[in-house]
Amino acid sequence: MTEPSPLRSALPTTALGRPGADRDTLNGLVLAGRKTATASLLSDYEEEGVGVPAVGARYGLVDSQGESIATIEVTGVTTCAFDRVDDRHARAEGEGYETAAEWRDAHRAIWPGVTGTSTVVLETFRVLQPQPGGSLPSFEELVRLGAEADVSGWDFSWLHGRATEERPPWGYARLLAERLAGARASLDVQTGGGEVLAEAGVFPPTAVATESWPPNVRKATRLLHPRGVAVVADPDEPPLPFADGAFDLVTSRHPATIWWEELHRVLAPGGTYFAQHVGPASAFELIEFFLGPLPGARRGRHPDDEVAEARRAGFEVVDVRTARTCIEIFDVAAVVYLLRKVIWWVPGFTVDEHRDRLRDLDALIRREGVFVAHSSRHLLELRRP
Repeated sequence: MTEPSPLRSALPTTALGRPGADRDTLNGLVLAGRKTATASLLSDYEEEGVGVPAVGARYGLVDSQGESIATIEVTGVTTCAFDRVDDRHARAEGEGYETAAEWRDAHRAIWPGVTGTSTVVLETFRVLQPQPGGSLPSFEELVRLGAEADVSGWDFSWLHGRATEERPPWGYARLLAERLAGARASLDVQTGGGEVLAEAGVFPPTAVATESWPPNVRKATRLLHPRGVAVVADPDEPPLPFADGAFDLVTSRHPATIWWEELHRVLAPGGTYFAQHVGPASAFELIEFFLGPLPGARRGRHPDDEVAEARRAGFEVVDVRTARTCIEIFDVAAVVYLLRKVIWWVPGFTVDEHRDRLRDLDALIRREGVFVAHSSRHLLELRRP
């Protein structure tokens, strides 16, 4: 993406596509919030003698006349073989590709001589500030984008360039993979679309995941069955459909409900419950923007309370870690997407019923550039004696 161009501001500049109609179209997609990713051949960087962009780098996005129309910030950089580009990236480019196969067909014409093993640099980015003469998408356009986005599964990549969430420092996916590698029989409760579980490199001989929402069950099945993980549709209410002591490892990331007695029951003696839970007052700045003050709900899911409940169910506490992290939301499309996906934040949310508050929030973001909220997370490692 970082094609050199004359400096017209204090920032280095970058350009998309060829000058003219091609560049105008791509820039329009960026300003409309539809294009949040791009790709380049690593060989192009090497030939030009410039380095691959770094996460956090900022550039002036220029038009066909070399004038800056927006400031963009790089939010992610990865490299992979041309044949390994996935559907997620293809869709994030915002140019109408629904699959990576469609993306590859188009880019073989753009990059003559590219092969399946050619190294591609994949970037994601977000617009920080449009320049005078640039235009932000309208409120109605942003609402439409958020309302039409696919919210199945537990993959939040659609938010690239629209919102960021700071991650807890412990790296749950890595720690989960380590524990799965040493287990004999594992159960992942409320797996969502299976995205986090699928990051593990090795699964035990018996590996099961449960999920209640039918679209997620289908998505998790497609993702996990080829890895040897059985996905069970379960209402997330006791009893779990497994025998006493069936597993030596039970895991969960952000469970909506927690049934401590059931978790204890399905664990074998000496077994481990390892999970990352959502903590108290998570995203309450956003939730209370729509629902008003909720002082009585701010204590919910406190780690001290959960540890006490786990002990009453018979668990021993091995480790508890807590973190308070920052959420930044850069447009109202992200708000609509989040409230459609995380349905317990604002129960019964619809665009029509909440249009006035959405418009107020859109005005706030346009004025201040960002809406800031905070999330709480805690990591629990418990043992059944």
